[in-house]
Amino acid sequence: MPELNFKVSGDDTDLKKTLANAGKTSAKAGAQASKENVKGFNGEAKSRHKAVKVTKDQSKSSKSVFNSIDEQTKAHDRATEAITNQVALLSPELIP
Repeated sequence: MPELNFKVSGDDTDLKKTLANAGKTSAKAGAQASKENVKGFNGEAKSRHKAVKVTKDQSKSSKSVFNSIDEQTKAHDRATEAITNQVALLSPELIP
């Protein structure tokens, strides 16, 4: 079977413009997506920083409460010892 060869000639200016516009649109969309990703990552980093700060603050508060309770316990023990010493001086028969 014989081969047929066709040669098409014409103006491809519109095709070139369309392809150029598609490339520009793609680049613009990629840049916008990249910008949004960076914005999201920065927001996430800020949130994590705040969480770390809050955790450290809560830890300090917990330590402060623990120290306060410890001081109260020591004061109670000193008061008990002082009362025991007073009773021992005044009524030694009550001390086992």
